[in-house]
Amino acid sequence: GVMNDGRLSQVGTPEEMYDAPIDRFVADFIGRSNFLNGTLESAEVVCLANGQRIRVPQVDAVSVGDEVQVSLRPERVMIGDLDSAPHDSAQLSGTIETETFLGNSVVYRVALDWMTIEVEADHRPDVERYHAGDRVDLWWRDDAVAVVRP
Repeated sequence: GVMNDGRLSQVGTPEEMYDAPIDRFVADFIGRSNFLNGTLESAEVVCLANGQRIRVPQVDAVSVGDEVQVSLRPERVMIGDLDSAPHDSAQLSGTIETETFLGNSVVYRVALDWMTIEVEADHRPDVERYHAGDRVDLWWRDDAVAVVRP
């Protein structure tokens, strides 16, 4: 489990807490994450701060109308040509601000029109490399995110 200020925040296996954190503290405690602000419109839809609606795994811990954050792990964001994105995936576009080479991966800071997120891509010969100033498309599967309390 994960403790916060002497209280148990969440109980579960490390994998469960990484994949489905209950709040921002747990999501930050186990790994890195992007947090996209929004409002829960239904049990499976969040309206992001930029007005875009995205599908999310069913949410029971918060109520419709609540302000929420969508936790999106950097390694779960795909970067590149939208032609290879599933038709029902969430999609955003942005501009690469920085790239940090980490050996087996590259971390990109991508400026969207309303915030900046991190994307971690594999470093392999068959994976395209991007540079500061490049316009890129981003996407992720619906089950790649978790809705958390801010």
